[in-house]
Amino acid sequence: MDFFRGSQWQQLPFSASDLGITNTGDVYLLGEEPGDYGQCLYKLDQQGLPQRVSQDSNVSGVALNTNGLYASLISPDGRLNQYNLYTQNFTPGATYALEAGYGGDGSFYWLGSDTYTADNRLYKLTLGDYGEYTQALPGHGARLAVDSHGNPWIVTRSLDIYRFRSDTPMTILGKARDISASSNYTVCIISIDFRIYGASYTYQTTDPWVGIPDIINTPVRVAISPEGVPWYIDQFNNVYKRV
Repeated sequence: MDFFRGSQWQQLPFSASDLGITNTGDVYLLGEEPGDYGQCLYKLDQQGLPQRVSQDSNVSGVALNTNGLYASLISPDGRLNQYNLYTQNFTPGATYALEAGYGGDGSFYWLGSDTYTADNRLYKLTLGDYGEYTQALPGHGARLAVDSHGNPWIVTRSLDIYRFRSDTPMTILGKARDISASSNYTVCIISIDFRIYGASYTYQTTDPWVGIPDIINTPVRVAISPEGVPWYIDQFNNVYKRV
């Protein structure tokens, strides 16, 4: 995978605190609306400009399912809520989460708890004989991504990277502050020294990390599109895209 496509990073004319990209390439952002007292969910239109899509302005994190139909919105108190992006139906959740993510197979994971005491453990929503239930997996983390195979990747509070396969964690070489996985079998991280690296993966293997040059300011959140194009947000909430 050529992570050096394009010649530079382009700063986009808006700001955000978090972003997510669906398998169809739709880009969603969390940002502030003038006059509101919190953050709102936006979607980039065909001109690349953000349009507000959520009525709720009390959002601190977002995860998007593969077809862009549902968003999992994390409130400032850590509650994990479901939002239908088409009907705008908002369903309050009883689960608490620090991070959440959908896999390319439709699977859903989160770091947090199914109780009122969030411990940032890795959980999976599993379909059983009697409906959906919460399955706790052997891992704790601070950042989460879920890949094309529906396998989670986590970054721990000590910045270690783990990739799960068949619900079993495997150590990945390197340290990271954030992580994002794409439907085209690529993954990006923000390294411990605030650089951005990308790698290709298969179900069995992960390639060596490749540095992406010319980073502007300090990246704090990273995302990667279905085409393998990296995006990031810096410490000032500026948004950049590789072009």
